[in-house]
Amino acid sequence: MNLKRITKKGAYLILTILSLTPIYLAINSFVMSTSSENLVSQTEKLVEIGQYDDNYGSFLGLDFEEDIMVIASMEGIIILNKSLPDSLSFHREIKGNVKEVKIQNESIFGLNSSMLMSYNISKENETELLDNYLFQGYLGNLQLWKGFAFVVDGGNLSILNISDPKNMQSITNFSIPDNNIADYAVDGERLYILDSAGQMRVVDISNITKPTESEIYQDVESKFYQIRINNNYAYLLDNSNKFVVLNISNISNITQLSESGIEDWVERIFVENNFAYILSDTSLSIINVTDATSLQNITKLSAIELGISYSWFSCLGVAGNYIYLTDINRGVFIIDISTINVPQLVSEFSNGGIARQVCLQEDYLYLADGDAGLEVFDITNRSHPQKISQYQSPNIRYCNSIIVEDGYGYILDYYGHVEILSITDGDEITSIGNYHQPFVEYYDFTLYSQYLIIAAESTGIVILDISSKTNPREVETIFDGNCYYSLAIDGKNLYTISAGGIPKMKVHDFSNPANPQLITEYLLPNNTYWRYITVNEDRACITSSYDNILLFLDISSPNNPQYIGEYRDETLVSINTVQFVGGYLCTGGSTGINIFDIKDITAPQKITHYYDGGVTFGMELKDNYFYIADGYDNLEILETSIKFYFQFNWNAIIILLSILGTIGISTAVYIIIRKRR
Repeated sequence: MNLKRITKKGAYLILTILSLTPIYLAINSFVMSTSSENLVSQTEKLVEIGQYDDNYGSFLGLDFEEDIMVIASMEGIIILNKSLPDSLSFHREIKGNVKEVKIQNESIFGLNSSMLMSYNISKENETELLDNYLFQGYLGNLQLWKGFAFVVDGGNLSILNISDPKNMQSITNFSIPDNNIADYAVDGERLYILDSAGQMRVVDISNITKPTESEIYQDVESKFYQIRINNNYAYLLDNSNKFVVLNISNISNITQLSESGIEDWVERIFVENNFAYILSDTSLSIINVTDATSLQNITKLSAIELGISYSWFSCLGVAGNYIYLTDINRGVFIIDISTINVPQLVSEFSNGGIARQVCLQEDYLYLADGDAGLEVFDITNRSHPQKISQYQSPNIRYCNSIIVEDGYGYILDYYGHVEILSITDGDEITSIGNYHQPFVEYYDFTLYSQYLIIAAESTGIVILDISSKTNPREVETIFDGNCYYSLAIDGKNLYTISAGGIPKMKVHDFSNPANPQLITEYLLPNNTYWRYITVNEDRACITSSYDNILLFLDISSPNNPQYIGEYRDETLVSINTVQFVGGYLCTGGSTGINIFDIKDITAPQKITHYYDGGVTFGMELKDNYFYIADGYDNLEILETSIKFYFQFNWNAIIILLSILGTIGISTAVYIIIRKRR
């Protein structure tokens, strides 16, 4: 064999291939750039392909009849089984926004802002819409009495005949000129109405078609806004938080019997038998009203004393030895009052958390789900994500964010707590370390090498050394009296947004995390509430929580940031998350997701907007799929046709490198051939 000749042929073949490579790449670059331009010029779409929703929305009110409890929520009517009074179970759901709900004779009546709807639930697992009645104004406060429904519309009280739920009929209206209705109660043949002036009006409804006002009661020192009737007594709350008892046995001579001061602003009152239950957003008080002339405070318990770490109570009902408290964000709490002076929390029905943030690791998705803690999903099939695990801890009151990396998870609790987890096989979770700052709110955090960096409300930037996962320790705090909302790190520089006085973007040299050094402060325009920041090499984007603004800065010189410009868009409402992705910027907030082409950052171009009624709190992009933490729908997965090209013209760089490589290799091959000759 002639090795010399083969070598020469091979060399010529290599030279030919290398010489053609730049031409091929140039053609490819042209095709790719043309494709990119076409892409941007089109209106791109995000398509939902999967969802997991166990969030029943904010619980606003409740009612029950025998073994059925109905809940009014922002997601619809939730029907629960309460055959075991100390343990509620989900039965079914009627979708749609509802603010009030009542149940009577196996018919459910739901009220939204403009309509009263009736449903039949007598059939197992089947709900039938029977009728709906449309009003003209903005509705509130639904009550049922015998075969009638009473609905408040501003200063007007509408009365409907609902004896046939399939055919609800308006009977009459009762109006208060130049006044609104704050609250009312029905008792026998009388209506007791509180108007916006704080007066109690007594209305005779013995002839339901012709309500007649018979008496007005006013206390010059009180302005009443809530009322309940029990036997011959009216129980009222006034605007100075007094609980007042009136004798109404003789409506022509209504007299006050007693009063008691209430410390907290009251959401609801409920009177049953000899006790009044007074609910604030964070506490429950019980008063013995057996002797209406001498009220006895039995107990007052905060939510924490009841064993509820965080609360926003909205409504209550009493049945037998149990109180049912609805919490706007968390669901229903069941309190045992068999020993009236020692109420005990016995059970909870969760309405699902408020999804805050997502983190992806291979085929697992970790969802920070507010009050519901940490949830783990298998996303092998993106169209049908499967919830496979849930982690809750007494330390975590509100799971605000999650980072998962190298077999460890880091939970940021809104109430000043960090929990470190060991995670094996995706969903086997064990707590191994904790860090806590009392009376502090944590807003944002990030992981940098062996450090966690936390943006806090009243303690500034907290830096934790987590090299020992079981014993995280604080190594430094950046505190200047300001509140820090968000942070981002790029290379060795830390960027933070602070408020409290003049809003600023601060840049710290973070090459030594135990001793970060302030490089510069950039004063932000003092015309809005700046909240979130994201950085990418030489660019920063800062968003406003209240106004529709994106602010762009040039940070190529970190010690001297330069203003690039602002971008406004009506769909940029209450932005909760923002990310650079190649030559694009993605935002999520109260009006969904936006994607902007920022190849020319001085003139961003919106190329798509997606909104389905939810609130985007967190998102992550992988393989052209958006994984969304939706405050209402929990988890959504969206597919996009957008190819997220990077800002740099990588094709041009590759061409340049290939040309240089061609020259170098050709030279080397030529030298080898010359030597072999």
